Formats: sequence, C-alpha cells, structure tokens
Amino acid sequence: TKCWWRALQPGDTALVTGATRGIGRAIARELATRGVEVTGIYRADHAAAVALQRKCGARMICADLAAEDGPTAVSGEI
Repeated sequence: TKCWWRALQPGDTALVTGATRGIGRAIARELATRGVEVTGIYRADHAAAVALQRKCGARMICADLAAEDGPTAVSGEI
C-alpha cells in the first residue's frame, strides 16, 4: 500500500492540523523525522506546541480552524 507521506521529500513543507495531540502529533513527528518542514496548527495547548517545536523543529501556529476567522488567521501566518 502506498502512503501519501512517502511522496514528501526532505525540504518539502507540510501543514498539519491538530499537531499537538493524537494522530496530528504522530504525523508531525513522522514527517519531521523524514526531513519535511512541518508547520503545525494547534488550538489551545501551548505547552504541547512548545514541546513539539523543541522535539522536531516544527513551526507552530495557534488558531481555531472552526472559528469563522480561523483559516484567514492561519493564511496570514504562512
């Protein structure tokens, strides 16, 4: 089975939502170990965001994508 993340090469950039918890965190970590530049989106857990940033160098953006202005706020950060 072909996995989508295997198509990403070192130096590519990935935007990962929910990057401080569960599947999002696992994906962010895996991509970072493969040399992908990770930008993680998180809603509230600043301590977890800092930990992920320190562990794998991810750039972290705090935003609630369910909020009306959430996607616009993220696009202004990227």
